[in-house]
Amino acid sequence: MRADLVLIAAGFVGPEVDQLTLAERHLTARQTLSVTSDWRLRDLEGATPVFACGDAVRGQSLIVWAIAEGRSAAAAIDAALGGGPSALPAPVEPYALSW
Repeated sequence: MRADLVLIAAGFVGPEVDQLTLAERHLTARQTLSVTSDWRLRDLEGATPVFACGDAVRGQSLIVWAIAEGRSAAAAIDAALGGGPSALPAPVEPYALSW
């Protein structure tokens, strides 16, 4: 099947930060991706925003967290692309109900 983008959801593996070649400032103390309140990768330079959620941000956790964070990140992406508030639900904020 042809695809422009494929996302893999493989729970309890965490982000493979070595493959991303990011600076330490982009990572948390737990070696997960550090994001802003709108799910954008913190301190990443460039014109194109990069969003992250789920195990990449929270670390190894339950699928329900990944789903909730995915929905919230989708709302943030919709708002960024649409230039205004999103009508999509955003059930959680980054780090708000953490561990």
